[in-house]
Amino acid sequence: MSPETSTILSILESYRLHLPDGTPDRGCEAHAKFAPLIQRKVDSGGPITMVFPGFPFKSPDAKTKVLGVLPDMAEEVALTYLHGMCEEISDCYKGGVELIIVSDGLVYSDILGVPDSTVWAYGQAVRKIVRDKGFGDLLKFARLHTMLDAWFEEEELTEEAYLANAVRLRKELDVMVPAPDDAGEDVVQYLASNEDARTTYDVYLNNILEHDLVNVHSSQSNQKMAVADRMILRGKAYATAIGSIFSDCIRLSIHASSGSNKFSISLFPDRSSTLTPWHAAVGFDLDESVIAGPRELFDANPKYELVRHNTIPYYYREKSNHET
Repeated sequence: MSPETSTILSILESYRLHLPDGTPDRGCEAHAKFAPLIQRKVDSGGPITMVFPGFPFKSPDAKTKVLGVLPDMAEEVALTYLHGMCEEISDCYKGGVELIIVSDGLVYSDILGVPDSTVWAYGQAVRKIVRDKGFGDLLKFARLHTMLDAWFEEEELTEEAYLANAVRLRKELDVMVPAPDDAGEDVVQYLASNEDARTTYDVYLNNILEHDLVNVHSSQSNQKMAVADRMILRGKAYATAIGSIFSDCIRLSIHASSGSNKFSISLFPDRSSTLTPWHAAVGFDLDESVIAGPRELFDANPKYELVRHNTIPYYYREKSNHET
């Protein structure tokens, strides 16, 4: 293994999420899987590509979780963090690096009742942040449309075409469930055989669906489980598509995992946090440290005030002493 490959793996490890309690660390398996891929790139002098599914849409819970339906400072902080990771890699490897953000908004929007037009608006606004910050050199984008249909080009896709083809593309994903190698496997069997999927499923039940299903009471556990089942199977199909299309890429994820086949990374400086910008707000203390959390955490704390950007709620900041 070359020094460059070793350094790149070390950088990725430094951004890795802390493991959930009781989860065995199998990160060495991810190193063993991706080291040959990185080494091939280093040997050829070609760019190293990472793929990151995420930035789908804001949580529908704008009362306790997020500030609205459009990206805000939480997304800015996360994108800056990802760009910084890419810069660290490019500093030690001159062959180039790029991180492809693949929006998974359409994968789950129909299940959670989020309009596809809202997913489009969110995705366009995220791309604008990247352009405005000059991050486009290292951060790239792909969509379900460009993954499953070669007719679409990322830069040329219109909202009309996006919305007109959303249902068809989701149906294509659903055809992939169950995957060919385990046909007939139901959710229970799948979760029993896949510890990472089991961890993600628990997050769906105990965190995301607890607040994001606005029309389902928290006590309706059977209905929540049915939604979680749909999400885990749709996600499985989506992961299969990503693995096929981006087979020569380093797989990143926001979901906590054992680390056996992907690098689970944090989107905020606190590596113990599994929060994502689309499920949280951010606040800044007077020392400029960043805190990510549900908006209700900041709303309930009198030391913070809400800051707007172009009239839109954008982030929280600690009040100076004379304002408290």
